[in-house]
Amino acid sequence: MDEYPLDLSEGRSSGSTFRHASPDWRQNLCLGAQFDGDAVCNAMVAAAALPTHGFRHPVYCRWSGYRRGEAGPEACLADFEKVFLPLGFERLSVDLDSSEGCRVLNVWYLREDAAIYLSCGEKDNTFLTYTRGDAEALRAQLKAWGDANLDREPPAGTVYMMVMAKSGPKFHNVGKAGRSLERGNYSPAVLDAYDRIRGELGAPQPRGRLTILSGPPGTGKTYLIRGLLQEVTDVIFVVVPQHVLASLVEPSGLTALTELKGQHSHEDEHRPVVLVLEDADDALAPREGGDTNTISALLNMGDGITGSVLDVRILATTNRRHHEFDAAIMRPGRLSTATEVEKLSPEQACEIYERLTGKKALETPRPHLDNEGRALPAVPMFTQPVTVAEVYQKAYDAGWKAVPPTRKMGFGS
Repeated sequence: MDEYPLDLSEGRSSGSTFRHASPDWRQNLCLGAQFDGDAVCNAMVAAAALPTHGFRHPVYCRWSGYRRGEAGPEACLADFEKVFLPLGFERLSVDLDSSEGCRVLNVWYLREDAAIYLSCGEKDNTFLTYTRGDAEALRAQLKAWGDANLDREPPAGTVYMMVMAKSGPKFHNVGKAGRSLERGNYSPAVLDAYDRIRGELGAPQPRGRLTILSGPPGTGKTYLIRGLLQEVTDVIFVVVPQHVLASLVEPSGLTALTELKGQHSHEDEHRPVVLVLEDADDALAPREGGDTNTISALLNMGDGITGSVLDVRILATTNRRHHEFDAAIMRPGRLSTATEVEKLSPEQACEIYERLTGKKALETPRPHLDNEGRALPAVPMFTQPVTVAEVYQKAYDAGWKAVPPTRKMGFGS
């Protein structure tokens, strides 16, 4: 559990807060989970009156953890209340926020000597605590609850591999798959898109059924896919090799997809099927003469009754630029997200190299001597945009060794 000092002045400056202010400080806590904007800022504003009523020791705690057992913020909240309501806490308010594609419950709890604000999401669980008495005792209780209910690593999802048999397509369960994403290897824009995709893939009503990650080779598109395989657990992933993709729109393919969905019919929650296509350059290319490409055919299938039953979605990587895609797949309602994974800036490339190797990102120039035979000073290793693969190769050359994953996926990096 990570703890941060709290600056209430930031919360007081929020423009949307005092429209809801109440003379009753308990009522302010009830409204705190309902303010527009950032949940932590809202909590700080709602708590602004607490010090005048004897509450001290404000601490904001962020626990980036994943639920064990039943998923979802409601289940997490229920487990939290099993422990803390018997300790004398009263629930004052509950607000559900699903504006970013991920469901988050924001709740205030109060007892005579302490107040707790809990923001309970799919991954991050944040606490804001105030106490009149022993602050350390309350934080120890929160930490004990987190240790018992949350894991630092996300639960790995179930992934299938599509293969062709004599009778048609088959889906083999390859078990747990994916790999934790190294977020430091990507720009803030790519990380924002990744987080949107993570929330959108399993959404009951997605903006579209097609998600595309495009960019030059070596920029880390496949590792973004692996991160999604690891973190998104409310879908059925199917890795589809390019040479068998077309068979999915044939009768045998529909039969296989229906059987796959039937294997999961016992589950309480409906889970969409996400087809994972790597290097889908040809599948995304425009077709001449009015032909329909395979992805368009799959999306056509998803528009009707068949699609409402199977709920098929597509996650694809490509080296093509957006303007090179078939116009049919770019129609409104089809494309959920199209993200360009660009090369790294020289500054970010240096940061990654130094993180991996523990060495400065400098190298000896060539030639390394000046006209008088004196050694020239070292120069920056990266002066132009580069791919993350190029940075890792430099790190390998410098002696860095990667920690091998516990299980490898059957497609390239």
